[in-house]
Amino acid sequence: MTKIKILQINHQKKCDTCNKKHGKSCLNKFIDYNKTEKLNFDCYNEVYSYKIKNINNINKQLNKIYQKFNGVQPEDYKGYSLSISDIIKINDRYFYCQPFGFIELDKNFKPVELKEKII
Repeated sequence: MTKIKILQINHQKKCDTCNKKHGKSCLNKFIDYNKTEKLNFDCYNEVYSYKIKNINNINKQLNKIYQKFNGVQPEDYKGYSLSISDIIKINDRYFYCQPFGFIELDKNFKPVELKEKII
């Protein structure tokens, strides 16, 4: 079985940088994320998890997950529509949602060199 988790910025927590609740200025920091920065895991909450049969193609699965959480969402889903700065965890791999596609992150939330292009 494959474990899927959706992680989203917790807008109720205080930001380490400005000591205010995560808001638009903090979100801009995440949207402008580039390969030299590191995300702060403490800014995120797990909002949903589920299991599926094992997958063969990570690109197809990421696109399915993106569509699922932007369309008719499961009734017990407590997050908002999947969007920029959200993270999808598939087993032990993390994928950061960008304006177009995903960046794979290591367990320390730093980008990793990809073996295959993720779109």
